[in-house]
Amino acid sequence: MHGAMLLSYQGLRDEITGEIEECRSRLERGEMSGDEMRGLLSDLLREREMIVEEVDDLREQRYGWVSEAQSYRDSMKLMLSGVDEGAYNDLESAASRLNMSVGRLLNEMMGKAVEKRDDSMDLPTLSSEDLSHLRGEREESVKINHVGELVVDRGDLEEMGYRVRFSHIRSLEFDPSVDEGLFHEKVKGISHCSLVRFPEGFSKLLAYAKSRYCSNYEFAARMEAEQ
Repeated sequence: MHGAMLLSYQGLRDEITGEIEECRSRLERGEMSGDEMRGLLSDLLREREMIVEEVDDLREQRYGWVSEAQSYRDSMKLMLSGVDEGAYNDLESAASRLNMSVGRLLNEMMGKAVEKRDDSMDLPTLSSEDLSHLRGEREESVKINHVGELVVDRGDLEEMGYRVRFSHIRSLEFDPSVDEGLFHEKVKGISHCSLVRFPEGFSKLLAYAKSRYCSNYEFAARMEAEQ
C-alpha cells in the first residue's frame, strides 16, 4: 500500500512541479501579470511542500529515512537484478515484524552472511538465532506530531518507556529540567517544527544533530532565533 501511495504522491509532486514551470514560462511570454504569477506560485509551492512532507514520512515508514532534499541520484531506487518478488515480499514481511526498514534488515543479513561465510557455504543464510538477535536490538519509539504548542519536562521524558520522536509541532519547548544527557537518551529526533526552544546552556550541536527541517531554534542563554 505504501508503495502505491508513494507513486501517487510522487506523481502529484511532479505534476505540480510542471505547473510551476508552466507559470514561469507564461510570465516570460507576457501571458500573465507578476501579481497573478506570485499568487499562483505561492499556492502551488505550498501544495508541493505538503506533498514533499507526506512523501518523506511514507519513505521513512517503509524504507528508513530518505530525504526529499537529497540529490536526484541519491533518491533513485536501488534495483537488485534477479531478485524474486516472493522472496522480496518475505523480506519485507520480516522487516515489518522486526520494526525495521527493509534496507536495514538487508544490510544486517549481508553482514551476518559475510561473517559466517566459509568454503562449505554456497549461499549465505540468516538463522532464526540471528533474527532473534536483531529483534532484540530493534529500537522502540513513539511519535508525537501535529500539535500546536508543547512544553516537555524531565518527568514527561522519564515516564516514557520508549524514545520519542517529535514532528510537525508549531512550538516545541524543552523545560530547563531537561538536561543534555536525558535529551540524548530519550529524544530520537525532531523534524518539521516551526520553533524549537532549548534551556540555557544547552549544546547547539546536540540540538541540531537531533533535528531536521525545523524553521527556528531558540536557546535561553541568548533568546535569539537561528535559522
